[in-house]
Amino acid sequence: MHLVSRPFLLLGWGLTGLLAWSANVQAASGTVEVDLVLPQNDTYAPAPIIPVAFAIQRSDLAAYLQPSLTFSILPYNNWSHSLANGHYAMTWANFTSSDPYMQYGEALEVLNTEGVWMLIWQLDFAHCSAGTGVLNITGDHKLGRVVFTTKNGAKKPDLTAATTASSGEDTSSCPNDQAFAFNITETRDSGDFFENRQPCAVLAETTPAPSPCAVTIDTAAASSVSSSLTHLACRLQTGEPAPWCPEPEKDAAAGGVVVPRMAAVGGVACLAAAVGGLGFLAVV
Repeated sequence: MHLVSRPFLLLGWGLTGLLAWSANVQAASGTVEVDLVLPQNDTYAPAPIIPVAFAIQRSDLAAYLQPSLTFSILPYNNWSHSLANGHYAMTWANFTSSDPYMQYGEALEVLNTEGVWMLIWQLDFAHCSAGTGVLNITGDHKLGRVVFTTKNGAKKPDLTAATTASSGEDTSSCPNDQAFAFNITETRDSGDFFENRQPCAVLAETTPAPSPCAVTIDTAAASSVSSSLTHLACRLQTGEPAPWCPEPEKDAAAGGVVVPRMAAVGGVACLAAAVGGLGFLAVV
């Protein structure tokens, strides 16, 4: 199986808009947080499919930031050679479908061996400030990176374990997790500057401390995500199915065979979120 990777570009919004009207102040406020759930700075068993998972807390406010996520996985000793890339443009995401809102992609086959890897991820977003009769919209970004290892005999990548605090652990601080938090003090009418016409977030000058341990993915939801990603990967294959693909089932209506499909469970915005913005897999 060979899937061609797309170039990985770390690009900020690179925009600043000055809109000359009196923008209406709106009441929406609160702290939005974007967390890298998996992989973490940890050691995992090699696997043909390893999820790359993000969670957005207070997802009802996320649209005001116009967020998008990008990631790349590289060998730790060869940063010029990316093995898997992903991009999620979430302009039309239904952020109110679940809280936290989950965004998934995957590294397919490239981590099915022992090695040390670096995942670089970028969150692009927009925010605004306002003066008298002028709304200033600015594009910005946050950049994170995590080094992780795949080693035979280590634990399997597990979304549930990655979001389960140890007994007595302070859920306000997870040393192995990466997250960015934003305190939205108010929102302002963006007019038609944004394609989805969402209001624009005004951010506090002080950045709040993130709480990535507050995210919990139960076993049923994690199983559903794993099944959905496996189903998608197997459907994309041509020729002989990979040995890790499930046995096809008879489809009486179509007169052929299909790969089993699992329904989303556990309140996760599963396949709609995972597949809708997926610019993910690569085997090179």
